[in-house]
Amino acid sequence: MALRLIIAFCFLISLNLWAAEQSAEDRVRNNEIDKKAKQRIYPGGRDEADLRVQNPLPTPTRKLTPTLDDEKSDPSDD
Repeated sequence: MALRLIIAFCFLISLNLWAAEQSAEDRVRNNEIDKKAKQRIYPGGRDEADLRVQNPLPTPTRKLTPTLDDEKSDPSDD
């Protein structure tokens, strides 16, 4: 019984340490995102060129494939 309590206690402590490590990594990641947002270093940010209107794409021509008639005789001809 005591062994089970010790194992459960160790598991809970390790789980708590793992959660604290994950939250520290999340804080570091959030700080990096905040720095990039302040400096506008992201796609479309300050370091990107101004947006321009693109020329419209040409409309594609539709090619119709000819339908082939079945060469079988009409079923009513039997």
